[in-house]
Amino acid sequence: MLLLLVLALNTGFDYDYSSVVMTTYPEGYIPETMEEWQTTQLPTAPLIVNTILRTGSEYDETGFLIIFENGLVSAVGSGLVEQWATDISSSGLTVEVVEVTYSTPEELKNYLILSYANGLEGAVLVGDLPVAWSMIDNAFIDSSEEFPSDYFFMDLNGNWEDLWVGYPSGGVSGQDGKYDTFSGELDPEIYIGRILTSNLGDEVSLITSYLNQNHSWRDEGDTEPLQALCYVDDDWASWGSGYQQDMQLLYPNTYLVNNTDATSASDYENFRLPACYSWISPFVHSSPYYHIWYPAMHATYNYEVAGIQPPAHFYNLFACSNCRFTTSGYMGGAYVYQNTNGLAAVGSTKSGAMLRFSYFYEPMGNNGSIGEGYRDWWSYITSNGLSGSEKSWHLGMTLLGDPTLVPSMAYVPLQEDDISLSEPVLLTVKSNPCFGTVIFHTGNDEESLLRIRDISGRIVGEIVCNSEEILLDASSYSSGMYLVELIPADGTAGGCTRFTLLR
Repeated sequence: MLLLLVLALNTGFDYDYSSVVMTTYPEGYIPETMEEWQTTQLPTAPLIVNTILRTGSEYDETGFLIIFENGLVSAVGSGLVEQWATDISSSGLTVEVVEVTYSTPEELKNYLILSYANGLEGAVLVGDLPVAWSMIDNAFIDSSEEFPSDYFFMDLNGNWEDLWVGYPSGGVSGQDGKYDTFSGELDPEIYIGRILTSNLGDEVSLITSYLNQNHSWRDEGDTEPLQALCYVDDDWASWGSGYQQDMQLLYPNTYLVNNTDATSASDYENFRLPACYSWISPFVHSSPYYHIWYPAMHATYNYEVAGIQPPAHFYNLFACSNCRFTTSGYMGGAYVYQNTNGLAAVGSTKSGAMLRFSYFYEPMGNNGSIGEGYRDWWSYITSNGLSGSEKSWHLGMTLLGDPTLVPSMAYVPLQEDDISLSEPVLLTVKSNPCFGTVIFHTGNDEESLLRIRDISGRIVGEIVCNSEEILLDASSYSSGMYLVELIPADGTAGGCTRFTLLR
């Protein structure tokens, strides 16, 4: 029996793990076991790491790893992968792209530990790569669970042990390949994302589509109006305003639907998913394949989400086991990878979900990436170790997609109120993309300020200019895309443009 545990809270910020609402899978449904999943995987082999490319110089520490399944880079296309690495490096991270053999999870983790010692901040796992499994006694239900746990790859110095055969409550000592005992420093050192599409359809075409969408969004951002949806089904309706407040730390324009007469499968599918939201957070009883809406018990299925193709890019799936990526056709994959607009989602591979949302949304509201927000949330959850309640709620949490994406970047660069896009654009770039030196033409010689931002919206340079042609020495800049504003001293409308720097 697999259960979704939901928390009762007073203000939306104070949580009491002992007061819960529980739901179960349909009668007779049992999620796959580790042993069943292993029958679909390759035999493990010693870890071999092959570097495909890296940005920056050979002396720079690797800040971010793109770890591909062996042989997948050539199938996806080295040019597309190089573009992805270049896009990520525009945030200031040195990126290394590697392919690895299908090793044990422990060998892959040891590689991450060594990389962390040399400056690693995060990584994304692309393709069929090792999965760590855990087995715990749930603190709230008269049952226990086994599940994939990607947090294993984020916590690089905690003690993860396999001391029991079956659930710890069974009292049979030994090893069965599933982590069941956790101690020591359990806070995260890095952030991890996972891109797994082989159990959703054509692996290569889905990854290719995802990377194209990733680059397009980094290039173009979101269209106005920027807004999010907080869609709360009946069992959590009274706490909807608290959830909304937390989401507003990232998206001030967050629309709340929590009327028990309003939330339903038909409303969600016909009026909410097709709407132009940047982020959607459904709070709903679920399985890996569908949401079930109360009280009518109508369902929204994974294939329906894929068919609707929601315009939203990001999701927080407060939906039991929606992100169980080891399950063929998992619904989180429908939101992110079978949807040509999807970019990232957080959710659980088991019962439970995210709680204490402010620690997740606030870092992103301050121009942090979704990976940074996710890591900071875990840092708070594990600040006093992991209690039985916290393990039961959160140990199945995972991040699907590219963790370096910055949801708030759409607010910053080119759409601010003080930039009038209706005025003639005075600013142009000569010979774009650029190599080392960037030449701008302003159209006049009046005193102006040229402000350069990286793709995340951070200001990386400013030049006071009073000529029609401006030269920018970009030799110290990382490869990637940059956003440029021309701000005249007299306050009149200037211009804005972009340039791509190559090495």
